[in-house]
Amino acid sequence: MSITTSFGGIGNGEDTVYMRQDLLDKYLREHSLRLIWIVWGERQQLASGGMSAGYQYYKQLYWWDKGVVKNL
Repeated sequence: MSITTSFGGIGNGEDTVYMRQDLLDKYLREHSLRLIWIVWGERQQLASGGMSAGYQYYKQLYWWDKGVVKNL
C-alpha cells in the first residue's frame, strides 16, 4: 500500500510517496531487488534586488539496505 502526493507546478514542484516499510521490505526480498533513488534539484531565495541569495544545488544517490538508508 502506498500514498502519493504532489505539490507545485511545472518547474517548481515536489512529489512524495509514502509506503509501509514491512510491505516494501517483503517485496524487495521476494523479488531480489534493491530500492535506489536520487534527490536532485536546487533551492534559492531571491533578494529584493532580484539577485540570487543562498543558492544550493543538490544531487545525491541513496539506497535502502535492510531497513537502513545509505548514501552512495
